[in-house]
Amino acid sequence: EWLRRAYGVEGRDLGEAIRSNPAYRGIQAPQEVQARYLYEDVPTGLVPLADLGGLAGLEVPVMRSLITLASQVHGVDYWRTGRTLERLGLGDLDREGFLDYLALGRWVA
Repeated sequence: EWLRRAYGVEGRDLGEAIRSNPAYRGIQAPQEVQARYLYEDVPTGLVPLADLGGLAGLEVPVMRSLITLASQVHGVDYWRTGRTLERLGLGDLDREGFLDYLALGRWVA
């Protein structure tokens, strides 16, 4: 749905939609581990997503492993420095409180 809205692409599934997106053509994998795809996306993308998964009651073992591995490779504790729900000011919310926050755009005490 997001790819359709943002880029106007569609597909039978997520993979097909991604492959049909011209904005993604030509993007190549980094040649080394000190690449922005890791040191930017892990702490700002994977860390909050892993926290949200936990808030939703989901286990996200692969995501958690990737964060831990990237932390080891870069010598940075992304669990401590990344955008956790706590650091985003959402650490006190439970699942229902977070859903209210999303629906209303504000924290309901």
